[in-house]
Amino acid sequence: MSSIEDVQGALDGLMLSVFDAARVTDAEGGVEAAKASILAKYEATVAAVDTLDGIDVTEEEQLATIRQLSEEYEIARLRVLQMRDKVQVLEGQAAAQLRAKLQAAGLERTEED
Repeated sequence: MSSIEDVQGALDGLMLSVFDAARVTDAEGGVEAAKASILAKYEATVAAVDTLDGIDVTEEEQLATIRQLSEEYEIARLRVLQMRDKVQVLEGQAAAQLRAKLQAAGLERTEED
C-alpha cells in the first residue's frame, strides 16, 4: 500500500524527469534516455496511485466512515464538556473549603490585604 506522500514523491519525480527531458539534446542518445526516464517515472506514479491506501473504498463506505467518526467525535465532545463541568464544581468546592479553613484559622483574606 502507498500513502499520499508516496504518490506526491512519485509525481515530483515524474515532473522532474519531464523538466530534465526538456533540456536534453539529441546528442549521445539523450532523448531516448529521457523518454525511458519519463516512462519509468510515469509507471512508478501509476503504481503508487493504484496501491494508494483507501483507493478502493466506495463513496458509500467513505460516507459511512465519516458518519461513524462524526458520532465518535460528538460523544467525545460531550464527555469533555461533562468533565469540564465536574472540574468546575470541584474547583468551587475546593475554593469554598479553603475559604472555610482560612476563616476558621482566622487567616481570612480581606479587601485591605
